[in-house]
Amino acid sequence: MTLEALPKKPFKYNCKDCGYGTNRKWSFDYHINRKKPCKPKENESMVGGIRPKSNETVTPSNENVTLGNSNVTLRNSNATFGSSNVQVLDRPSMKSLTCQTCGVVFLNRQAKYRHVKKAQCKPPDDSKTDENDKLKAEIDELKRTISLQANNQVINNTYNIDNSTTSTTNTTNVINYNNFDSPNFDHITKEMIGEMYLKADRELPRMIGNAVRKIYKGLPENDTIRFKYGNQAGFAEVRQDDETRILPVSDVLETVLSQTTTLCGRELRKCCGPDMIPGPNVVNHAEELSVLHWGFVPETHAKRQGYFKFVKSALL
Repeated sequence: MTLEALPKKPFKYNCKDCGYGTNRKWSFDYHINRKKPCKPKENESMVGGIRPKSNETVTPSNENVTLGNSNVTLRNSNATFGSSNVQVLDRPSMKSLTCQTCGVVFLNRQAKYRHVKKAQCKPPDDSKTDENDKLKAEIDELKRTISLQANNQVINNTYNIDNSTTSTTNTTNVINYNNFDSPNFDHITKEMIGEMYLKADRELPRMIGNAVRKIYKGLPENDTIRFKYGNQAGFAEVRQDDETRILPVSDVLETVLSQTTTLCGRELRKCCGPDMIPGPNVVNHAEELSVLHWGFVPETHAKRQGYFKFVKSALL
């Protein structure tokens, strides 16, 4: 005889409500006097050897069983079910999770309830949507037009039209760069020098800085000075003797200052006179600029040091 076949001994203390049993008096008193009283034991219904769960609906019958959960497996060979006997609960549709005001779709009913409770949503503005569509259409049209023009664009400078044929001549602008120590001064006039002198309040360093900018940045062919940085700081890349060279910045500033002061002194002397720029200081300033390029003179060399920062600032 196995242990399972032996009859169970009755408990000394038994609860009449829920059927709880124990041989310990203190455990039984705790069970009776607890804050949450025990619930009466429900009678379990067995249909064909199947114990229904809380989310299942069982209809007793000889053959057919109707369930609310489609994942239940029946172990009774006498119980059968088909598509007509099993009812599968559908998940909530998208419509029930969609806000009727603004059209936002939520993942669950709780999120939708919180959204509707706030009452802050607004219906979509159809006018703004129409305006956005129109703007997008215009942008697409402009992009299409630009792409077509870019593909079909041809630079035509000269047209020779005859009765029989049409010829097109395309020209390319070629810049012949000048050496930095012999720039082109054709675009500088005495009127420009006189205007620079007056705008600088007759201060020669400021005037020289403006003149350097006009000479070397006013014409593309004169713009042949590039200062170096990093490991090559203190040097400049220039065009000299029709080739590119790397020279110290001090030598480049000396050469540029000499070229500029010679030009400014010569042209400023032409502006002296009662009908031009009045004042005796004009003649003295013109003479000072004319001899300022003499770097070998000690007095002149000291004055030249005060012009370098204006010259370098104009070349940047």
